[in-house]
Amino acid sequence: MRDLITDMYNAFLADEILSEHVDNQSIKFINYPNANEIKNTMIVIDELQSPTPRDYADDDNLTYEYAYQIDVFVKQNSNTNSRLLCERLILRVQRIMWLEFGFGVLSTPKPNHDEEHALFRQTTVFKGKQYYEI
Repeated sequence: MRDLITDMYNAFLADEILSEHVDNQSIKFINYPNANEIKNTMIVIDELQSPTPRDYADDDNLTYEYAYQIDVFVKQNSNTNSRLLCERLILRVQRIMWLEFGFGVLSTPKPNHDEEHALFRQTTVFKGKQYYEI
């Protein structure tokens, strides 16, 4: 069975645009960091549902459907427009999720600016299917 979270992690690190702003220590799985701990740019990959059987043939499912939430956090600083960087990075994540995994955007909640912690946050929920047997 394919480990999609690890595959996403590796795809994000391999991307030249994301890797300019995010290192391997700044991509987290499932556990969201405390806002006080975010010092630079960070990506969090969170699985929203267990794999769900879909697309049946001959009384057996052919695919499993997945849903992931991916958050991009950018610490505000005076050297860059952090809001625009956050938007640029989430759009790049959306592109990677489509090209590498075939996952489409299910929803994109309103972007968030946390003034107290000087953070910009963009969230996207992705849904997609994978063909394979357990």
